[in-house]
Amino acid sequence: MTTHGQQPLAGSVSKQQGVRKLPLGLLFLVIAGVIVALIPLWTTSVKVMGALAEAGWNTVVNPKYFAFACLNHLECTAAYNKALQANYPYIWLAPLVVSLIIYGLKAKPKEYVVKDPGMAWWAQAEDKGIEQYLSHGKGDNKLIGYLGHLMSVKRDGDIDYKKTIPLYVRQNDLAENVLVMGGVGAGKTRGYFRPLMMLAAHLGYTIIVIDMKFPQADSGFFDMVGYWKKKGRDVMLFTPFAENTMRLPLLESVTDYASALSMASTIMPPPEYGPEPGKHYRDRDRGVLAGFILAVAQSEHPSFGELLRYSRFTPQELKEWFELQRGINEESDVVQNLKGVFAQGDKEVASVLQGIKNALKIFYDPRVARATQGLEGENMDVRAAFRRPTMLYVGIQQEYMMEGDGVILLQLVKRYIDKQIMKEAEAQGGRFKRHVAYILDEFPAMGQLPYMMRSLGVLRSYNVSHHIGLQTLSQLSVVYGDDYSKALTTNVIGRKIFYPRAIDADERQVLSDYIGDTTVYEFSDTDSRRAFMGTQLDEATRSGVSMKKVARPLLPVEEFPHFRAMEAIISSRGVDPIRTFMPAIEDEFLEGQDIPRGIPNGLYALYKQVNPERVNMGKYTTQLLESGAFGIKVQQHIPDVEDRFCEQLQRWLKDPQIKFRRSGSNKERLYIEFIRERTEEEQQLVDGFYVQKYLSGRTGQSLRVSAEGEKLLPARLMDELEQAALLGQLNGWLEHHKEEIESTPEREALSEPPELQAIVRGDIVLLRFKICTSLFGQAPMSLMKRVGKAQYIEIDRSDPRRFMEVLAEAEENSSPLANPVDMEETHTAEAAVSAAPAPAAAIMPGAGWTGSAEDQELAEAVMMPASFADEDYEKEEEDQGELEAYVQREMDEQHLHG
Repeated sequence: MTTHGQQPLAGSVSKQQGVRKLPLGLLFLVIAGVIVALIPLWTTSVKVMGALAEAGWNTVVNPKYFAFACLNHLECTAAYNKALQANYPYIWLAPLVVSLIIYGLKAKPKEYVVKDPGMAWWAQAEDKGIEQYLSHGKGDNKLIGYLGHLMSVKRDGDIDYKKTIPLYVRQNDLAENVLVMGGVGAGKTRGYFRPLMMLAAHLGYTIIVIDMKFPQADSGFFDMVGYWKKKGRDVMLFTPFAENTMRLPLLESVTDYASALSMASTIMPPPEYGPEPGKHYRDRDRGVLAGFILAVAQSEHPSFGELLRYSRFTPQELKEWFELQRGINEESDVVQNLKGVFAQGDKEVASVLQGIKNALKIFYDPRVARATQGLEGENMDVRAAFRRPTMLYVGIQQEYMMEGDGVILLQLVKRYIDKQIMKEAEAQGGRFKRHVAYILDEFPAMGQLPYMMRSLGVLRSYNVSHHIGLQTLSQLSVVYGDDYSKALTTNVIGRKIFYPRAIDADERQVLSDYIGDTTVYEFSDTDSRRAFMGTQLDEATRSGVSMKKVARPLLPVEEFPHFRAMEAIISSRGVDPIRTFMPAIEDEFLEGQDIPRGIPNGLYALYKQVNPERVNMGKYTTQLLESGAFGIKVQQHIPDVEDRFCEQLQRWLKDPQIKFRRSGSNKERLYIEFIRERTEEEQQLVDGFYVQKYLSGRTGQSLRVSAEGEKLLPARLMDELEQAALLGQLNGWLEHHKEEIESTPEREALSEPPELQAIVRGDIVLLRFKICTSLFGQAPMSLMKRVGKAQYIEIDRSDPRRFMEVLAEAEENSSPLANPVDMEETHTAEAAVSAAPAPAAAIMPGAGWTGSAEDQELAEAVMMPASFADEDYEKEEEDQGELEAYVQREMDEQHLHG
């Protein structure tokens, strides 16, 4: 038996009728009517038969069975019918007619609804549900959103490309929250978010964009800033890590202790649902932070930089500051809410301050501190963005989100914008007249934004929608937890869009189940056979085909990879799943596998209207940014700042509590190590150098000089820094390996000390080959010195320049191993003389040696100059053959492995 399926035919719903049924009382009435009509029929028939017999018909037909014989005789039957019609009282048929009418009206068959086992199917152009995306609604309910171009799938599974038409969203439905899911390369940014932003510029509603890829021009939404500006729309740009951003006065919304505590809860958020571990201590920390926030907000120049300064108080400094506040106003909210913290003891107070400082560490960056501090003339009027079409663009580089620093800033920014939304919506009568859309692509990368689910529900009532983009559901679960992420993607989401081509394999089944089952016909062929005349041949005796409807997934997991890039599936209320193609706004036609050429992109005409010359919008936006069109003009590096950087490095070189070192695989990174705390003036300079990108770090005890910073340094200063870094590298190793240095107290205290690696005699340091190579990449033979049985490299710390020159010379003389062909010839020649005792120099790897440091040290120990000979030299000479054989084996091994 074989089984196979046919094309889906899902969606049919039919009704089948059963036996007609009549209520019992009405049934008796119908029966009575029939009986009443039959009684006169019987009596009249008897009379007619008697009359026919008297008329002589009994002589014509069999008189014994007269009635039966008459009805079977043609002439007798005609006479009977004529006499019956003439004598039957028709009035008695009235009850029968009434009974039949009652039966016809009251007796109805029971109906059964029969549905296909799978009802799901793709939306088609003629479906009633799809009409909402093709025509305007009543009144001002116009089409203004965008959902791509419909892929109308016929019942046989083929796409009717003649009905590939743009789909739009009515204004009243635009406030629905949208979830967009697709992995890397799916096309959700180019196919959904960018067209949405472009339409907003043309149709006149406000968008709030949080871009985690700023300032990349080839991805993200940076270039759409230029598009909006070219269209003539307003743009507000907040890029807190850029030098020329507009300001967002985050502390402006703090007016009392309650609002201060609300901001503190944003910086140190409790769980939105469920218990909080250590709640008592976290509430205490939030209370202290709220007191600081309120004090700073009420100061003459509120800033997060000042708030960070408060968090760096020592317990004693905090007490002094508190006494000062109490002297000003003992009844103030700041004093009343902070006085209880001092009962905790200095250790607990220090712990509170440390927690606050850690939460605020993003504000160590002077650019962020400046961008979040209000200054008249540079502040963003966020509420104005909701009165006219505006792009409110927030750009935060991904590098600042990696360690979570930028999450706090993003939480504060969204909190501030949401507060302004609610204030302005209230001023407009409780709901915006102009739609506002949040664009939150790469949503999980933004970290855990507090109260997100409530925000999606509450702001929707103000005519604000959230468009959330993510790659996988599991990615969201990692950030928000399983239960919260599930609620976030179901309860408050009105429309879901996903791109099957780039859906993670683990989540395809979830989405397949979500789309539902369709129906297919399953055919079964049966064939029974028997032997033909007792031979091995057979003959068909019975065959048949049976067919039944069975449910199958409308979107099987096996079909996900076969979808085109930019092709999406939309799940929305009141309509079957929609297959849609979402081309980029720059594409004039739909372009994809099997799509006929010439199908126009419905949005291209709008794009061409704004950018007919097809200017590179990324470069155009960068030019606008540098010109100061969105804030302050970019400041160029000032020569005196460069001089200040060099002068400060000169000062640090002379400070004994500041060390320099090189690190990295090729010692390419130059670090400044502070043994002491930096002064306030030094920290200000460090912050400034960091802004100018001369330093790659600004906090901690270690600062790295950037490649750009090294380019500024004159040759003489660079030489001094290299010498200091060399000594720093050496002294750092000596400091951390005292148990491996001869005659140190740390070594003497050990019962079984490790192998001796260094000898220190004043400024002279003797290092073993292995250690010297690991620290400096080379172990110069010219500095080799033998002490006892071991060989060392002698380094004079009073003359680091000489050691640097010797290292450079050794590096220049080193060369990679010869190519395999040359090495093979060399080993052949060596094999010819291997039986004879070879001189030490003949097996020395020398400058071409690239083996391990241990092998090099062993090889160098073999070639011992006569001047280093002592009483133990004869013993070493006895071991010469064994050492030579070992070194030769190692060289062969190096050759074999290339």
